[in-house]
Amino acid sequence: MIDNISAASRAATIPSAVDSNAGALGSDSAAQHSATSTATAPTEKQTVHISSGARAKAEQEEKQEANRYADIDASNLDTDTKDILKRIRDLERKLQEKTKEMQEVMSDKSLTEKQREQKMTMLRAEIGTLSGAISDATQAMNDSLEQAKATPDQRKLAASLIHA
Repeated sequence: MIDNISAASRAATIPSAVDSNAGALGSDSAAQHSATSTATAPTEKQTVHISSGARAKAEQEEKQEANRYADIDASNLDTDTKDILKRIRDLERKLQEKTKEMQEVMSDKSLTEKQREQKMTMLRAEIGTLSGAISDATQAMNDSLEQAKATPDQRKLAASLIHA
């Protein structure tokens, strides 16, 4: 099912022709020729249709994204600390996904030992990178709280919002 949406959101203007003669002309004349030819060159429009199902899924994901951070946004913390908390939460979610992937690889009987080891090596590296990023972000959050002269209650709140 194709849903009718505004022409601006579903159509993109794409030039249909490129003037190949511009490169053969002198530099001043090439720029002049290119400017005039692109102004008069015909263009075609391509239309992209988005199904109502795909649009509904995108809207649902946007709502989930907004809800994912609602508690952080509602807190009385400064904007920098809120942004860092969101980043930490995202990194921890990715870390959980990689840990789950690692468990799946370990139990996947269809993989050869070499394939399993290659995937495990890759996942260990990704997990290490994510762990380091979480550590860096946590330090940045502590620095942000320090700079904002956060109260002990705000510090407790920030710590609780990481894992909420």
